Amino acid sequence: MKVGIGKIVFLFLVACVPTKKYDLLVQSMQKSTIEKKLLEDSLAVVSAELRELDSLTIETVFHKNRQIDSLKKKLEELQTNYLSLQKNVFFQIQELQKDKTNYKSQLAQRDSLLSQLIQQSRQLMSENQLLIEEMNFLKKSYLSAPSLGRESYLDSLQSKLLKEIGNFIGREMSLQKQNNQLQLFLAHQLLFKPNDYSLTQDGEFILYLISKVLKNEVNTDISLLNYTAQDMPETDKWEVSIKQSKEVMNQLLKNGLAENQLNMTNISPAQNSATGVGTVLNRIELHIGLKK
Repeated sequence: MKVGIGKIVFLFLVACVPTKKYDLLVQSMQKSTIEKKLLEDSLAVVSAELRELDSLTIETVFHKNRQIDSLKKKLEELQTNYLSLQKNVFFQIQELQKDKTNYKSQLAQRDSLLSQLIQQSRQLMSENQLLIEEMNFLKKSYLSAPSLGRESYLDSLQSKLLKEIGNFIGREMSLQKQNNQLQLFLAHQLLFKPNDYSLTQDGEFILYLISKVLKNEVNTDISLLNYTAQDMPETDKWEVSIKQSKEVMNQLLKNGLAENQLNMTNISPAQNSATGVGTVLNRIELHIGLKK
């Protein structure tokens, strides 16, 4: 049996190496083998990560390219819109330049018309002032006219009132002219609820008819008198009388009479009178004259 020279040398070397060093050498070889395996595994992981990174990079570049394409498209649309806007502005400027001459002409016409209107307005104001002065003069002349003029006015006013309330003239209402004034007598039962100060519907209607005439006679001075002889204590009688008078006053004002036309001059127990409603003691009197 032949033995190779290499084997002989190996055996010789083994025989020459101490046992302790041999064990260390074996351990080193085993450790190197393990480290090699770890390095190979790490290399495999790194290779996989590099492949994944390459894949992600390609996908990212693809998305970026799509975004760039989208932005380019939007830029093209903006450029198109900008050109369209430029055209519109250009044509509008041309139209404005064409109308510039017409506008100046219209402006001149407007100024001329405005000047004419101002002149006419001043003329009308002057004429209006003259009319006001003339009306004031006529008003003063009429109010200071002799009693014949007042009598004529009162006759006319009496006719107007009779036209509205003529159907109610009788025992509970009368209208007469006396002492340069009209005297209108209204029985309580015609206006108020029994022993009360509230107006009835008929009372409101009658006062409406009276107001319909008197509210247009702004130069009249109307005095309200209330006489009552109701069967009640004196204190209650005065309280009811005052409330009745205020109720009539408020209703006349509500119907359109001016405050400076009305005044409440007398509230007292009723007495028989040779004029007016006669034996009716409970009554409202309206004395209508011209302002002095």
